[in-house]
Amino acid sequence: MTLQEINSKYSFAELQSLPGDIRRKLYTPFLTDLYENKIIYYERFLCVAILKDIKTDAEKFEAKAIPYINIQHPKREGRYFPKKPWTFGVGWPYIRMLGDHFGGYSSWLIWTDKELVKTVEELAMKKEFEAAYELTAYKGYNEK
Repeated sequence: MTLQEINSKYSFAELQSLPGDIRRKLYTPFLTDLYENKIIYYERFLCVAILKDIKTDAEKFEAKAIPYINIQHPKREGRYFPKKPWTFGVGWPYIRMLGDHFGGYSSWLIWTDKELVKTVEELAMKKEFEAAYELTAYKGYNEK
């Protein structure tokens, strides 16, 4: 099943009320079958990160993120970007699927779609940071 199929099968409210074991079954493939183990990670910064030690046990999703490419904010210099790996995760009852990405009830968001990650990585390598933001963290803002 694709993210689009999940979004067409379930309403936003239904996705938010699914039990943790069903969320685990639905979301694990998107959190483990990645393009070169890379994701797009957004918190206080946007980056391409490489995941290691991915765990999807009965209670939670957890992974170690290794910073790979800093996607600089198009309008602000000097945004925070970690120099060391960090661990993030969320219990299955608290992970949210938000259209084309996932988040916890904390502040991080991740995009795992292989083609999107590859495209954003290519844009970032060419320093086309605004386009990378528009495909991820700022998606839909210009449509308002």
